[in-house]
Amino acid sequence: MFGSAHKATGSACILGHCVDTLDDFAFAKTGLGTLAGRCLRSSWQPVYRAQDLATGRAVPLTIMGECFTLYRGESGTPHAVAFRCAHRGTQLSTGWVEEDCIRFLYQARQS
Repeated sequence: MFGSAHKATGSACILGHCVDTLDDFAFAKTGLGTLAGRCLRSSWQPVYRAQDLATGRAVPLTIMGECFTLYRGESGTPHAVAFRCAHRGTQLSTGWVEEDCIRFLYQARQS
């Protein structure tokens, strides 16, 4: 079973993790390592409307406390990558799309 609540004790269990009270916001926080965050990350989640992601444009996205860069390559394929370049820490959404890759000012290299 996905989750259960115990009316008599006021505790709740989801995915084997129990909390003492339902009013401690355990279900509202979605960051890494949180109860709801672990539950939501166990399946696919819609995060952006396909028709709003234009070809050749990169956009920043924060979902469940994590930052990503979304872009649609010239082939039309959508991509979700890290928010920042692993080498220089540059925000990837400030770059430009070439073919199906992102290039950015500091390195002019593909990511």
